[in-house]
Amino acid sequence: MENARIRDRVNRFLGSIAKPTVADRKHALRTAALGSPTDFDFFLAAVKENVNNYDPNLDVLGYYRLKAIVADGFPDLKQATSYDLKLGSNEIMRLVRDTIAQFKRHVEPGNLWEELWVGNKPKKERASQLIYYAIADAFCKANDLDISPEANMGGGPIDFKFSSGYKARVLVEMKRSGGAVVHGYEKQLEFYKSASQTEFGVFVIVNYGDLGKKLNEVMRIRDERLKKGERASEIVVIDATRKASASKRK
Repeated sequence: MENARIRDRVNRFLGSIAKPTVADRKHALRTAALGSPTDFDFFLAAVKENVNNYDPNLDVLGYYRLKAIVADGFPDLKQATSYDLKLGSNEIMRLVRDTIAQFKRHVEPGNLWEELWVGNKPKKERASQLIYYAIADAFCKANDLDISPEANMGGGPIDFKFSSGYKARVLVEMKRSGGAVVHGYEKQLEFYKSASQTEFGVFVIVNYGDLGKKLNEVMRIRDERLKKGERASEIVVIDATRKASASKRK
């Protein structure tokens, strides 16, 4: 925040909020930084000027990879599929599934998993969220759909809210396999859905190899809800474990 240009941009976003929270400040900073490739370049330069020994090879938040996506994009992000958002939440859900499938494909058979590790350790949860956001935002811009990262649902921020109009909303919560996966699915996402007045949610688990029995437990919870006739949030597992090079894969 020592940089005047960034500080002024953040303050403009916070100008209408009497007592901004930490979440408000984070959202304002993210909005200021991700406004355009130029803004992001400026933000990243400011970060590197004000910290010591910022090594792109130890980029625990994935900022360098995010910069490449924002600036150049993946060559195959353009989709032939069209979405009729007038159909409401079901159609938004179809688009959201496609954004997650695109992210999953780049991580698993592609080499994007490499950007989620620092040596032999997984990067922070924010790294996968930021890269997914860059991919999802490309879909949203192409289809005039609003995506809000860390939208506050009254008891904390959901990772992503996709919306069209007032009522049509889909929520996405993304968790690392080593985190509170069961609580995130059973309690956290359901609270956000209730606060946002929507039944549509997707729970994404980024698996770094330490998922254990958590997947069995969240699948059991989902199955029980479906048996009761309730609408259970979908579960998607993305394999982000370290992989051999393409030449060595069978």
